[in-house]
Amino acid sequence: MGLSALDLVLLCAYMLGTVGFGLWMGRGQKSASDYLLGGRDLPWWTLLLSIVATETSTATFLSVPGIAYAAKFGTGDLRFLQLPLGYIVGRTIAAYTLVPMYCRGELFTAYDVLRHKSGPAVRTLASGLFLLTRTLADGLRLYLTAVVLQTMFGWSLPVAVLLTSAGTLAYTVVGGIKAVVWTDVAQFFVYMAGAGAALLVIGGKVDGGLSQIASDAAASGRLRVFDFGLDFSTPYTFWAGLLGGAVLTIGSHGVDQMIVQRYLSARSLGDAQKALLWSGPLVFAQFALFLAIGHGLAAFYAANPPAQPFGKGDAVFADFLVHHLPIGLVGLVLGAVFSAAMSTLSSSLSASAGALVNDSWSTTSCCRRPGTRRTRRSRCAPPSSPPCCSPACRSPSASAGSVAGRRWSARCSRSRR
Repeated sequence: MGLSALDLVLLCAYMLGTVGFGLWMGRGQKSASDYLLGGRDLPWWTLLLSIVATETSTATFLSVPGIAYAAKFGTGDLRFLQLPLGYIVGRTIAAYTLVPMYCRGELFTAYDVLRHKSGPAVRTLASGLFLLTRTLADGLRLYLTAVVLQTMFGWSLPVAVLLTSAGTLAYTVVGGIKAVVWTDVAQFFVYMAGAGAALLVIGGKVDGGLSQIASDAAASGRLRVFDFGLDFSTPYTFWAGLLGGAVLTIGSHGVDQMIVQRYLSARSLGDAQKALLWSGPLVFAQFALFLAIGHGLAAFYAANPPAQPFGKGDAVFADFLVHHLPIGLVGLVLGAVFSAAMSTLSSSLSASAGALVNDSWSTTSCCRRPGTRRTRRSRCAPPSSPPCCSPACRSPSASAGSVAGRRWSARCSRSRR
């Protein structure tokens, strides 16, 4: 599919605007705390939207509608929403049991907790495993995003990879976590606007509009949400969603550096908990919107059958975006696809940088950085500016030298009281 001039202009404006916005928001950094944690001074609502945008990839954006489109791709109804109910339970547990641990002291990564409890070797091992698995996951995620773009718009695979990664790298490397979080906020609104616009277009192409789509879904039993059965061969039951979603979320949102970095960037323990707790209902609402798109696609393709039956669930929404969106809206929705990909990739790059610098590189190279000097027992004397070394490598005076860290610790103490 060739892009119209208007769609191409919109896409280019979005890409350039995202990079420029990220670079502008990341200006004025003076220390590693500013770069890796935003000076521990990011508003809770930006962290909330960043958490949701980070866990929403292009695959999520395209595949969740396919789950509600037909039973052969998922459930054909709304039983998928039982999974985010488990997410809410898991986030609640993580917010009150794990997040407070990251507020005790001036930590830079999730794995600093392991250094305090089990020693630096365990921290380095856990951080190394995170870097390995995150790199593999990002490579696959970037490839899948590029394949989707290649299929939708006929671009070559190298071009699709380059367009997805180049702009993301620019603002992530230069702007740090502050740029990542604020661009996540913008990207959240872009991909949600794209999804909402697509749903409205679908409603306009179906006789009777969105109300008729909802009536038909209710009449055919496709608005079913709960399945309390104990059949283990059924993937989407209430018990599977509640238990599986909770366990998955405790791992992904309780100990994974990509999400924990947001808590460490919050102004206080209360703000970190608030961002995590509210992300659950927001993800639930987001999935409900994507599933509603799936119901709309089912009604649309029932009246307008595709030339060939769809072989995969994520092909359904992609086909509609390619062949049935009006000119101008294609650029917006393509920007939404890019947003979902860039938000996840940028968050992963920033989290990986923090883990590599703090947990691995800084433990061996801290005292060779500009602004530090080697002292007795291989400790680092504090530089004149806020310290950039890992807590494991700083002297006591350096540990107390971060103004942002002292303020954050004080806020956490007040929150605990």
